[in-house]
Amino acid sequence: MMLEMQNIETKEQIVTAAMQKYFRLFVKDWAERHQLNGIAQDELLTLFQDAFFFTDTLLEDDEAEEYLEDDLMIN
Repeated sequence: MMLEMQNIETKEQIVTAAMQKYFRLFVKDWAERHQLNGIAQDELLTLFQDAFFFTDTLLEDDEAEEYLEDDLMIN
């Protein structure tokens, strides 16, 4: 059981690292094509990473459905 949990945590760390690398490469490419300065590029990367971690947290806490329902009621 403990080994299984460690494997899951390792897989989650690999996915998180892969997503962060993807975001960095995507933002760098997009920023170069649209001639964004370094500060704007950093802000865009932060936005992508924040969205990823926000979504990940909702899924881990099983709050995604409740959050979506609340958001739909507001909009």
